[in-house]
Amino acid sequence: MKISLYQKLHKFIQLPTTDKALLLQAIWGLMKNGFILFIIPRKQLAPALLYQHKQNHKISHTNVTANQVFRAVKRASRLAPVLNTCLLRSLTAAQLLHRHQLPCKVIFGLAKNEQQKLMAHAWLEVDQQQTFGYQKNSAFHPLWELNY
Repeated sequence: MKISLYQKLHKFIQLPTTDKALLLQAIWGLMKNGFILFIIPRKQLAPALLYQHKQNHKISHTNVTANQVFRAVKRASRLAPVLNTCLLRSLTAAQLLHRHQLPCKVIFGLAKNEQQKLMAHAWLEVDQQQTFGYQKNSAFHPLWELNY
């Protein structure tokens, strides 16, 4: 069953103020990061990510939790008009966590599928426990980490 625009707006209005702000920040982050991933050649992606990481501004004295950020990015990924990928979601969540002074790392991994072709995946780790975008029994092996 498809939810109408009115129902979505009503649901948004009923969210707590912090969740509304996070959702809007997540939508903006997904769109911004989606554009960056679209225009930057793959070879220049790592330096661009590191540069963008240094440009993020922190907000002091927030009560935002990692789960609130994860929930906002999941919601935003259904709303933002961008290609929804694990890399895009992980980078956006990492930037939001960093902005709210919650340290995390984006992990890039590889695995082989049944046809022995390499598959890439990106996920997020907070406090070496909470993960966003990774299942415990996954075959992906960490290859590179970007600390936020």
